[in-house]
Amino acid sequence: MPDPLANAAVAGYLYEPTMGQLEEMMKLLRSEVPPCPPIQFAGGEPTLQENFVEIVKMARNFGFSHIRVATNGVKMAKSAEFCRALREAGLHTVYLQFDGVTEEPYKVLRGYSALKTKLKAIENCRQSEIRRIVLVPTLMRGVNDDQIGEMVRFAVENLDIAKGVNVQPIAFEGRIDNNS
Repeated sequence: MPDPLANAAVAGYLYEPTMGQLEEMMKLLRSEVPPCPPIQFAGGEPTLQENFVEIVKMARNFGFSHIRVATNGVKMAKSAEFCRALREAGLHTVYLQFDGVTEEPYKVLRGYSALKTKLKAIENCRQSEIRRIVLVPTLMRGVNDDQIGEMVRFAVENLDIAKGVNVQPIAFEGRIDNNS
């Protein structure tokens, strides 16, 4: 499994704020005029934070109107109970890394077969009544750019839960080798 934070190996350290630091950051965001309405947890894999459910609850208690997480979905695929706990804590939207509708893009971009994991994460969210997933493919020419239509079709076929497709082109930074 890759580093929890994409550039941690390059930077030489991994920054993980404490609960107190997170509380201060959220307090600052809510004190802005006007106060920041949404919050998104991203960077590395937020769901690996051992107290992530508590972090989501904290965001809800601060009054963020929309709470999102950007995730690879692995932990969500492993546990419908985890998904349910996140929904009950106040999570609104899952930005799910979703690179294609076949295994090949995952093998090239992520180094392992991940489609079944993505589908299981979607199903666990559905069963847990998380009703907003945005599919987020990292698009790379010759790898999965030919699947964008199928990804949109997949979203349409799953409109009860899939609310969009946010395409991000690949950036040759950090752990991505530009010889790929």
